[in-house]
Amino acid sequence: MQHTPPNLRGALWESSHPCMPIIKSRHTFATLPFHNFLLWVLLGVLTFPCCVRCLIFKVGVLGPWNCDPVYYRALPAAAARLAVSRINGDPNLDLGLDMDFTILQEPCETSKALTTFIYYEKMADAFLGPTNPGYCNAASLLTTNWDKSIFSYSCINYELDSIRYPTFARTVPSPTRVLFTVLKHFKWANIVVVSSNDDIWINTASKLSYSLRNKGLSVGLVTSIGINETEVERTLRRIQAAGQIRGEST
Repeated sequence: MQHTPPNLRGALWESSHPCMPIIKSRHTFATLPFHNFLLWVLLGVLTFPCCVRCLIFKVGVLGPWNCDPVYYRALPAAAARLAVSRINGDPNLDLGLDMDFTILQEPCETSKALTTFIYYEKMADAFLGPTNPGYCNAASLLTTNWDKSIFSYSCINYELDSIRYPTFARTVPSPTRVLFTVLKHFKWANIVVVSSNDDIWINTASKLSYSLRNKGLSVGLVTSIGINETEVERTLRRIQAAGQIRGEST
């Protein structure tokens, strides 16, 4: 089938897109005065407000949805679809655009998660995540360079609250501050942090202990639980040898 290019002679512009006006004129671009051209453009924009509604703001929902058993049961697509439908249906949140989402997979290995995140630059206008505190700082620096916001509910890194990360925002209070308040209330001054053996939780334990120590709390031990009975017993002996422990965080 031979493709016939569109005939633009004698027309201001012509498009089959539902949100693009079809305006025709007998003048060509060469003979059409500039002020008339500008007038037609302004009239087109004002007459067809549906063009504004064609704008879509897409949020990338980051998480280890396939590799972590806890997040696997989170049903992120269902939750995001419900949230987006409520936002788009609320007239008080009408900004002249439609909200949409995309589910982005986050590998459980921190190094792979950061590498994967780099390729998500063009896939979303803002990000909800990451869930792995191990690369929160790096991800925030990347989004600052991309001029895109990043909203996190699990980044416990206290450094992210500084002005060095202008595009970072928390959706909930800092988990470290909440935990520190609880420990302070019960006067638990010496704790250990025990995590599972997954890379994402090992990094979480490391960042948590670092943040608690920065607040002046004594963290006697940071360790993973182990993968078999022998390693679990060794971990328990290490906890026992850490001294008087007034609290454990897992």
